[in-house]
Amino acid sequence: MDGSFYSSAQACSLEWNDTDAGRKICEYLLDLRKMAGRYINSLEKVYALYGQNFQKVYNTVYTMGKVDWNEFTEEEKLATQNSVLLVGLLYKMCKVNLVKKAANEDEMNSVNKIEVESNMQHAQKVMNDIAA
Repeated sequence: MDGSFYSSAQACSLEWNDTDAGRKICEYLLDLRKMAGRYINSLEKVYALYGQNFQKVYNTVYTMGKVDWNEFTEEEKLATQNSVLLVGLLYKMCKVNLVKKAANEDEMNSVNKIEVESNMQHAQKVMNDIAA
């Protein structure tokens, strides 16, 4: 996230909180900041797990020279399958909009909590399944 977002969020504790509209904007910005931070954390965990699995695939293919699926060990096959699964999960997670556009131009946007939370829960379930 860029510095202007943090500057806006910091301003909430200063002058914007004096009006009803200012309070709504501040609540929205702080809520967005919190949700974005949690989502980034979830993405980073999935990406780290992907990196671990893909490293095994890379070693299998480039270090050991295996390219025939039938020559892969069960562990190598599992790492390959997990890598594919995690790439799909990362792709899905990257498509999520953190902000839900307001229906009317005169209304405020909102944080897309339901979809973000759902994706974080799904990501956690996938990571738990892979770890098991």
